[in-house]
Amino acid sequence: MSLANLTGIQLPGYMSKRRLLANYVTLALKTTVGAYRRGAGYRTAPFHASSLPPGVWGQFTKVFEAYFEQVAVRYMLDSFIVRRTMLPASSADFAQFAQYRPVIADYFAGSEVSEQIKQLLATVPAVFHGVEHDMLDIWLWSYFWPFYLFREHLPRNAILETMPVELGAGTGLFNLAIGGGLAAIFDLPVVLHLQHVVAELLREHGVSVPTTHRTSDLNELEAKIADRRYGVMSYWAFTEFPRELRELSLPLLKRSEYALFASNPAFQGVDNRLYFQELAAQMPGKQVHYAPIDWHPYAGHTYILIK
Repeated sequence: MSLANLTGIQLPGYMSKRRLLANYVTLALKTTVGAYRRGAGYRTAPFHASSLPPGVWGQFTKVFEAYFEQVAVRYMLDSFIVRRTMLPASSADFAQFAQYRPVIADYFAGSEVSEQIKQLLATVPAVFHGVEHDMLDIWLWSYFWPFYLFREHLPRNAILETMPVELGAGTGLFNLAIGGGLAAIFDLPVVLHLQHVVAELLREHGVSVPTTHRTSDLNELEAKIADRRYGVMSYWAFTEFPRELRELSLPLLKRSEYALFASNPAFQGVDNRLYFQELAAQMPGKQVHYAPIDWHPYAGHTYILIK
């Protein structure tokens, strides 16, 4: 992912390109150190193998770019996303949630979810060395907590019998934990690229990875899943979308079997609880259900189900 590519990305109004570029420069410096210290452990194949330009110098520079990119992706996962974004809370914070973990695991016992999480727990810490096994275990199961909370309205099999569609998916591990043969993700181009690399690295290590439609175009997403039964999931990302993007998502939400969100109380002046009441009113035949998030650091936030 070159600096030129990053400068050409069209970001939503609420995201700062200056901050993105600053993070990229910081990452490049840290990646150089990572490449020097741990470079021999990184592989480039099969990435970019089919797009090498003609000429010896062109092939060398393309292979070097692919090599550098894989170092960057791994280092970014090890040091940035896994430790600071994917797992934003401390061990003490997650210890508070740990009391729920056996409840969720028992609820999904015998399902594909349990098997997929076992695979990820066995593989992810080995591939991305910054990941602590116990923290990852708690974090993965936390994604399934709202399915237990809303079990009276949303049976367990709903997540297993419908195609999962994520609006904002981070590193894409929730997508992998759900299992199933087909999935879809809407996200920023640079994040979709990261998700693809993560999925391919884990696939190389034997993890069962679903075929996933990844796009930054909502119209394209709708076309891809037009003939599918699907459920929409968005943990915090949707409630940080600008209103214009939320409105563009409405047709997708209306056709869904269910829509499940984790929500900020408010974001950039939008009262999200009031917003979801207005959203449900535009979806005849569906009701909105709430469940408080009572574990740090998200106390005061809310799980929301529209079904």
